[in-house]
Amino acid sequence: MKEGLIRLTGEKDIFYDSAGKVYRYRMHCPNCGMVANKCRYYYNLDDLLSDIDAGLANYTCSSICALLYGHFDEITDAMEECGHNRDKTIACLTEHQALQVLSLLVADEDFDCPGGENCEV
Repeated sequence: MKEGLIRLTGEKDIFYDSAGKVYRYRMHCPNCGMVANKCRYYYNLDDLLSDIDAGLANYTCSSICALLYGHFDEITDAMEECGHNRDKTIACLTEHQALQVLSLLVADEDFDCPGGENCEV
């Protein structure tokens, strides 16, 4: 573990950086659990906890995971519009194909952004 990082009791992914006086959150994919090699840092613990509760503090490691994790009502129609058979599952898509479907689903959407900033640990 990096010098100066203190793990908060009961929180396996939240650390306090005593040198930088920030809270660091070890991001992971909410679908597959893969840990990111970057973290997100926050100046305020309440903001971090709020982003975790809202699902904003993490990232999806791939377009496939984003489709599997997301709750898209029109996913079957989007897959068909991208030229994929209705019977094809998301897991069978290549990353490029999944990105095409995801781009179609999120076009013109306005998403909440996390309050933290990306950093490397």
